[in-house]
Amino acid sequence: MRLMFSAAALVAASAVLAADEPPPSPEQQARTLAKQFVGQLKPQLKQAMDQGGPAMAVTVCAEVAPTIADNLSAESGWTVKRVSLQPRNSGRAQPDQWEQAVLYDFNRRQAEGEAPARIAFGEE
Repeated sequence: MRLMFSAAALVAASAVLAADEPPPSPEQQARTLAKQFVGQLKPQLKQAMDQGGPAMAVTVCAEVAPTIADNLSAESGWTVKRVSLQPRNSGRAQPDQWEQAVLYDFNRRQAEGEAPARIAFGEE
């Protein structure tokens, strides 16, 4: 009985502690989703490159990456997608005007010497 009470108290205490933590900021949430996306896509791209070279990797990008993005979107409530200024898949990777402006700004910042790993943008 004492063990059950201790376990119940521990569970209740951890629930209170978890409730006291502030929710992650939108930037933290976005970074987490980006890491999850890359973490799921990268091993599949590597495997495709090892098995079939660049042609198979392009197929993974075209077919697997959108599925990963769709799954992360459904799980998180965010819109997750890949866009590029030079999209290969005009149906899914085409940036809208806002995304295009941000991507051009990223290119400018990198050309001015900012480290790519530090380049980010967000607005609420």
